[in-house]
Amino acid sequence: MWVRRAALSIVVPVLLLLAWFWVHAQQGTQSSYITDPREVLRKAWLLRGTLGENSILSLWRLAFGMVIGAVAGVGTGILLGRQKLARRLFGPTLSVVAAIPVIVLIPFFLMIFGFGELFRIAVVAAVVQMLVHQAVFNSVRFFPAAWLELAAHREKAGWQVVKEMLIPSALPEIVRAVRLSLLLAWLAIAIGEKAVAEWPNGGLGYQIMRARELGKYEELFAAVLVLGAIAWVADSMLGWLERVVSHWRGVPAENL
Repeated sequence: MWVRRAALSIVVPVLLLLAWFWVHAQQGTQSSYITDPREVLRKAWLLRGTLGENSILSLWRLAFGMVIGAVAGVGTGILLGRQKLARRLFGPTLSVVAAIPVIVLIPFFLMIFGFGELFRIAVVAAVVQMLVHQAVFNSVRFFPAAWLELAAHREKAGWQVVKEMLIPSALPEIVRAVRLSLLLAWLAIAIGEKAVAEWPNGGLGYQIMRARELGKYEELFAAVLVLGAIAWVADSMLGWLERVVSHWRGVPAENL
């Protein structure tokens, strides 16, 4: 089964690669944007050291930001889902902030967190927090009232209800929200790295933007290929985790 799934997953990338070769053969001499795939691979090999270092930096920032954002999202989702006062107090503000693109909030993050690593991590954490918060909030709000009544009848403490009932039931939604936030998190890390530019170790996102600005399209596509490979691995790992935490729902693995 997994062999078939793996084979099917590479069909589209292979077709896209063949299309890339064809477009370059037809129009490569007419536009500098249409780079030779072989030159891109050669550039990726030549820059393997820089690409590796920047990939590790971006992954470190991404991982910390996603963990912090997920924990914060679970906390705020449970708090606002269970406490009416907190919901009325913070709910409207969170809704407004969630509707604002992260790039608009960059100056505020710089003002609060400065120009160091904390700023880059905070940008990712904010994006992940919003999605996880909404998933947990909805799960808590629509949690079966009969189960809560049963917990109260058995004199379960509030922390026991959260630990033994609310978080386990929301776990599939939490992992799914983290998985969905991966795309926005990569965008956030690129914006954060660009806002506080460093070279040569500015991060993979900054390397992509820098290559675009300087017209180094072989380097640009090489970095994008590396980013795509990392993103695919990360998404596959989160997809596996989603299947694991959703097994009790009887969801077929191929549907996730």
